[in-house]
Amino acid sequence: DKIAKNNNKLTIHYSTGRRELATLINNYSNQYQNNGYYYLSGTPDMIKWVTENLKANNIRKNRLLNDPFYGY
Repeated sequence: DKIAKNNNKLTIHYSTGRRELATLINNYSNQYQNNGYYYLSGTPDMIKWVTENLKANNIRKNRLLNDPFYGY
């Protein structure tokens, strides 16, 4: 949060459910398309779900960065 506060090119969102997350994914992928990077952090299943949604919006795999939480 501190980094994002001091960097107007970085936005962090904490979503509370899949519906809200799906809306955020659609909005950002439509806005930034393949001009941005998408940093995904969460459980492997969540990352897989988000990746599938981004790919459905024509986001290339090389634009996705993953940080999975194992053990969930």
